[in-house]
Amino acid sequence: MFKTLSLLLCASAACAKPTILKRQDVAGEVVPDKYIVQLAPNAVLDDKLIQKLKVESGIKVNKTTSFNLDGLKGFTVKANDSAIDSLAEYSSLISVEPVTVIRAAIIPRQATSGTLVAKDGTWGLDRVSHRSWTYTSRDFPENKTEYIYNSAAGVNTVTYVVDTGIYTAHSDFGGRASYGANFITTEGPEDKNGHGTHVAGTIGGTKFGVARRGKIISVKVLNINGTGDLSGIISALDWINKDVAANKATRRGSVVNMSIGASFSQTLNDATNALANAGILVVVAAGNSATDASTQSPASATGACAIGSMSYYNSANTYSNFGPKVALHAPGFRVRSAGIAGPNAVAELSGTSMASPHVAGVGAYLMSFSTSYTGSNLCKRMQQFATRNQLKKDDGSALGNNTPNLIVWNTATKPR
Repeated sequence: MFKTLSLLLCASAACAKPTILKRQDVAGEVVPDKYIVQLAPNAVLDDKLIQKLKVESGIKVNKTTSFNLDGLKGFTVKANDSAIDSLAEYSSLISVEPVTVIRAAIIPRQATSGTLVAKDGTWGLDRVSHRSWTYTSRDFPENKTEYIYNSAAGVNTVTYVVDTGIYTAHSDFGGRASYGANFITTEGPEDKNGHGTHVAGTIGGTKFGVARRGKIISVKVLNINGTGDLSGIISALDWINKDVAANKATRRGSVVNMSIGASFSQTLNDATNALANAGILVVVAAGNSATDASTQSPASATGACAIGSMSYYNSANTYSNFGPKVALHAPGFRVRSAGIAGPNAVAELSGTSMASPHVAGVGAYLMSFSTSYTGSNLCKRMQQFATRNQLKKDDGSALGNNTPNLIVWNTATKPR
């Protein structure tokens, strides 16, 4: 009889059966006939298991997309619904869920392209470095560009930008941005969309960025259209986890920024939590659906630091997701940063995608002062440091929905 220790069939009612979700069980858009399978902690993905699945269930395993994040183990399969049903009898599986489509968390509107004080920053940098903010006009604050920051500004930190790639030759990066991994097989590592470059500029650009001395690594998971899928994201987080472990001794800290969003996925949340448990700060966009962030991933993950979007007139943007899963708010409306049209290009974008990198940058900035700032612990510290009770809804009413009224602050004080 053919047996393998990797996967055991459930032979009695006492066996725990895996949770199996079909396309109709998830709220978001799914990739047809593509599923992600999570293995039990003691199970092993080997050639015998792959052959067993193929023979008994007709399921083809994509071994190149297998992952193992500190005990969170699994792989991606191509299979129809009937084949997936057969996995219900395998006790060494924890869950099976459809691969959902992941998108950049940007709103459709796109516009043009010691303590220091910089006068050529952006309104977002001005806002995150000042407690007091009296600007209430709806006119764009062209002159609100004073950024107060400590000269350490992210030194010896690395931020992974999980996005569309980065235009690393942009002058604002000063050679501090590099390619890490690419999980879009139909494209090269370069940024063909612009979203990732803009995000990276806000995190660590010399002019547009918060952590101006930190390094940035591109992990490409979204294509030219700003879309990817769950399997690519999980593989990317697996790669990041291993890269951080291999380089931990040389850094003061590591940050991940995911300005992306999708429908709720327990697997994506588990992977996000695994990184946070490894001491990595994981900052994510809260999402632009004007709904409770608990319904979306990775914003709903316990280990995620989910960021809502605000405008320059102290208003939480109407598109920004809300609720107690939102940790902080940051500038996300009409944010200027690096573009991809050339080495000096500027782009202006809006969305929680733009809010998240402000906080990722502040996280890297704070890590350059203390190695005790790690993972979700640092998100909690940023909540403690935050500017409180200055935000309202666009109509002037209170935020409501148990949404924290907190604006990220980099803790810098202007020299006297």
